[in-house]
Amino acid sequence: MIATISGRTAVAAVICWLTLATSASAECAWILWKQTVDIAVAMAPPAERDVSKLLVWETRAAYEKKQACDDALATEERRLREVGASSPKLVCLPDTVDPRGPKGK
Repeated sequence: MIATISGRTAVAAVICWLTLATSASAECAWILWKQTVDIAVAMAPPAERDVSKLLVWETRAAYEKKQACDDALATEERRLREVGASSPKLVCLPDTVDPRGPKGK
């Protein structure tokens, strides 16, 4: 019985270690994304308008830390406000997340 408890404890310890190792490696790259409206699609006649292509996501920059990405996002939003530009949607996401959705095959 003691060997079984020790075995379970060892397994639990390994799982905890793997969880910590995974969260430590979660400091992946962060991407600053910008979402805009494709004017050509918006201005097309309704019968020819492909709404799925109306919103366009583009990468602005990549950062090693989330805080650096958040700082760049705030700077970009401030700069856009200063020039009176309409604010596009800006968001920082891990490099494992693509706001454009899954790629089709």
